[in-house]
Amino acid sequence: MTNNTNNLLLPSRDIGVALLHSAHGSLKNLTYIDLSYNNLTGDFPTVLYGCSALEYLDLSNNQLSGRLLDGIDMLSSGMQHLNLSSNAFVGDVPSAIGRFSKLKSLVLDTNSFNGNYPGAAIGGLVELETLTLAYNPFKPGPVPKEFGNLTKLTYLWLSRMNITGTIPDDLSSLTELTLLDLSQNKMQGQIPEWVLKHQKLEILYLFASNFSGEIGPNITALNLQELDLSMNDLSGSIPEDIANLKELILLFILQPAHWTHPKRRRYASKPYRYPTLQ
Repeated sequence: MTNNTNNLLLPSRDIGVALLHSAHGSLKNLTYIDLSYNNLTGDFPTVLYGCSALEYLDLSNNQLSGRLLDGIDMLSSGMQHLNLSSNAFVGDVPSAIGRFSKLKSLVLDTNSFNGNYPGAAIGGLVELETLTLAYNPFKPGPVPKEFGNLTKLTYLWLSRMNITGTIPDDLSSLTELTLLDLSQNKMQGQIPEWVLKHQKLEILYLFASNFSGEIGPNITALNLQELDLSMNDLSGSIPEDIANLKELILLFILQPAHWTHPKRRRYASKPYRYPTLQ
């Protein structure tokens, strides 16, 4: 229910898209809409295009489907948080998404997008703090170098989306990251040294992404709490510097036969943390 004239919070209410259309006239001044977990079906509800003051929109965990069209930029230009995760959208992510210049959170994970996503357009959203594109069967391609422009990012979740190639050095400019997840992709090459020297990273998931080679000898990402490098083709020794990661709670390496380690370690599996909008 609404708690004031500018907010509409109806999570888990099974309201249906029809009610949105019937309330069209009363929506235009809303700044905050949460319709998550409502069993909404059909295409993206274009009735929301009339919400000219909207800053926060959460349609996650519904059954919306079809394509997102370029007309999505008819949503408020002041949009700051857009969460469409856990639906069934298909096709491309439209380049029009890049016109929301004030966007701080773009959460599109766990859909069925099977086309392309506009790396350059998303890379222009320089206010972004959270970006999730994970768990979508996108067409294979590398991490866009333009993502290196998103220097305010703290949360970057790009797992299981058919990423190829190496981790671009352009991402080393993302000095505010606390979570980086590139797991379950089709990448190659070594893990760059800067990744394991990142001073703010707390969670690093690179498992099952076909990385190879040795890990650098100096791991100085001292804020790491969760580190998963398992199910890759890494070689050499497990760096003793791991013992200096005093904040580390969960370490999951699952070393192959050609790894050696200087001391017995404890390896643990962990629950996955899903992104949430604050």
